[in-house]
Amino acid sequence: MRQLAVIAFLIVATTLGGCSFLVREREDAPEQEQAEEQPADINNVPFRLFQSRDGFCPAASILGDAELMTKFSGSGRDITNVAFEAEFLGIRTNCSFGREFRRRFAYSQVNIEVEAVLGSTAVPQTMTIPYFIAVVNPDTQQVILREVYELEADFTRNRRTVRLRDQVDRIKIPVVENEDALQYEFIVGFELTPDEVAFNRRRED
Repeated sequence: MRQLAVIAFLIVATTLGGCSFLVREREDAPEQEQAEEQPADINNVPFRLFQSRDGFCPAASILGDAELMTKFSGSGRDITNVAFEAEFLGIRTNCSFGREFRRRFAYSQVNIEVEAVLGSTAVPQTMTIPYFIAVVNPDTQQVILREVYELEADFTRNRRTVRLRDQVDRIKIPVVENEDALQYEFIVGFELTPDEVAFNRRRED
């Protein structure tokens, strides 16, 4: 029941906002890159980790209802109308601790990897794939922060499958002691419409 309550908040993007005490800083390059141009992991750590902890870092997980994204072209909903499909391959977090103006913070980094596949009849082009990172307190079911980012899947270079990675740096969570960071959890997922969420659930049934 606790997880269902959190999911209801995470999926509906328009009703969520962040709190002023939690600040996200992101470097712009090189965040997103096609996986063919780099090794298949980040920091030499395998990506098939759906729950990861690094010392006192918050846990990280992928929201089940938002792990997959299927975009259609036109009004049809069969395989010939699929523009692309995307799937999270994994998530990894790292963190460190420090002080700013006498306040202690957990500085977290979130790395994600996504695979995108062009539809069988789709025209090769660059597709935008939005996803979110949220910070939640599972005990209180409170969504502390929710930010939306975008990946660009370039299918124009004679490729029907691409792997993409993104990195968000210095998510600052205020703490008194290092172990206080364990009160929070990172949850990531694709930014989906209600119809896309329903499609995912039907596919799982």
